[in-house]
Amino acid sequence: MAKLVAADKVNELDHYVFVARTRLDIKSAGLRDIIRKIMQDVHGICLYEEKPSVEQNLLYHYLTDLEECRQNPSAALDSSTLDYLDLLLDFIRAAYASTTERLGPHLEKHQITYDLLWTLFNKPNTLAHTKCFGTGQLRCVKYEFGEEKTANGGIKYFHVKARYLDFDGKVFGGTSSEYVIEIFCGAKQITTLEIFPLKYHRNEREVRAQLTECGQKFLSLMDVYLCEYKGKGFYIEKN
Repeated sequence: MAKLVAADKVNELDHYVFVARTRLDIKSAGLRDIIRKIMQDVHGICLYEEKPSVEQNLLYHYLTDLEECRQNPSAALDSSTLDYLDLLLDFIRAAYASTTERLGPHLEKHQITYDLLWTLFNKPNTLAHTKCFGTGQLRCVKYEFGEEKTANGGIKYFHVKARYLDFDGKVFGGTSSEYVIEIFCGAKQITTLEIFPLKYHRNEREVRAQLTECGQKFLSLMDVYLCEYKGKGFYIEKN
């Protein structure tokens, strides 16, 4: 049977063991191929090394996908890969049991604590709700990654990087944006955060419709037009 071993004992089992630190070193070729397929659209990680290393928190976000892969007969996994996948699933469930237990009651109330923010922003490419810096109007962005950082004054905050489509007068394409959620005490309503996953908005369907309409209007104006405009005029300088 496959088993989890200490890093200093992995050499002779290097062909099939994964090693748990703050990251997981994937030694099994079968597990590596599964993770590559599940996370193929994730930016910022390298899964094409022979023995890739993946953050444990990221694997927790993909627990459901791994479970579905385990139950999917069309995956055609061999017996050893199934054993290693079971081992990985058991490890993730055990390592994050207390996190899952704490998270459930908060989400039922549409609340989150600061230390659980990383669980809220789960999979990369998740649609997130925020506001335009200049107009204060609704904006939808794609979440890329988030991490806790510390400002010069020693104050901790959760830093979120995302992407959205924009037009600079010449090129239409993706551009990046960054957001800050300052440290807070107790539980906070998810919808009061500067940025949060769109699925937690109480009026998600209406907001999606509004954002889609605005996006279509934006696309229709990507040319030279003479228009009358009432509102704030602004531009954003790079950096």
